[in-house]
Amino acid sequence: MSTPRAVSLKAAFEVLIDGESWQGVPAYKTVTLEDGTKSRVEAEASDYRQIRWRVSEALPPGATLVTTYRVQVEK
Repeated sequence: MSTPRAVSLKAAFEVLIDGESWQGVPAYKTVTLEDGTKSRVEAEASDYRQIRWRVSEALPPGATLVTTYRVQVEK
């Protein structure tokens, strides 16, 4: 078995927040203020519902892509 090759690819980290489209970080969400107006505010990591990496290049044959995202889950 051969050793996997290291390759460098461009990738964008994106998050999905309820009611919003996929976006990069820092991400923003729409909130309703007390007077009923809407405002865009920076989202917290706890607002993220899904995450993804959008790789802009094809992986070479036999290559493997490894991504990580560290989280702390509260009880």
